[in-house]
Amino acid sequence: MKSKTRIAIVGTGYFSKFHFDAWKRLGVNIVAICSLNENEAVHFSKKFNNCPIYSNFKKMIDEIDL
Repeated sequence: MKSKTRIAIVGTGYFSKFHFDAWKRLGVNIVAICSLNENEAVHFSKKFNNCPIYSNFKKMIDEIDL
């Protein structure tokens, strides 16, 4: 059985939209998004099964299971 790659994203700035599109095409499993811009984080989270969003990097790393 092939396992999916699981990653957490830090940042939702201008260039991140290109990264998110590429990861979606590759079938990468986004498990969390960390961003100071909550609106952008929510927008991208909806594209990836409403994955959790964080504004604190350390908290995200402590709570997610990669």
